[in-house]
Amino acid sequence: MKHFETLPYLVLACALAFCLIDGCRDAYESVSFVKVESVRTKLIAGIESYQDIDEFKDLLKRGSFQWELNENSRPSPKGRPPFHISMVTIKDFTHNNVLGELVVNFFNNRLISTTFYPSRVEKYIKALENAEGVKFDNNKEVKLRPYTRVRFATDHKGRKYVDWSDIRLDKEMELWIKRYS
Repeated sequence: MKHFETLPYLVLACALAFCLIDGCRDAYESVSFVKVESVRTKLIAGIESYQDIDEFKDLLKRGSFQWELNENSRPSPKGRPPFHISMVTIKDFTHNNVLGELVVNFFNNRLISTTFYPSRVEKYIKALENAEGVKFDNNKEVKLRPYTRVRFATDHKGRKYVDWSDIRLDKEMELWIKRYS
């Protein structure tokens, strides 16, 4: 009879062990690191995530922007997915009537984020609040539907910026770094 009394505890222990083991598996186990999602999210000035570099260059040409492309591309070791970073820098970009520098970042040829360095930070933050309803929380961050995160921060050179990124691609990049670096 004692064995039947301990059976529920044994079943519970087995279930708990299974959940712990299963829960330790990577939530993004099947991430390809190159897939292009059909649903994009808007970033700064209507630029959308998941655009490839050629598509974005066409947008730049139509807008007569002066820009520079920097790429950090190395062959991936066998068994690892690619990790290619590209950046397009536009020196004289205007958003909400504020001039600044825009850096557009690509992860594996998918637009992941836009980083705007406004010349007049206070004016720009107020313009974001008025024109787009962006109100930063205590962490200087706000999330917009469907997958946009907007952050206000300072870079390593002391320059203030506002970064617009696709949360899904941010997670993919973090996952790649955790897994393969």
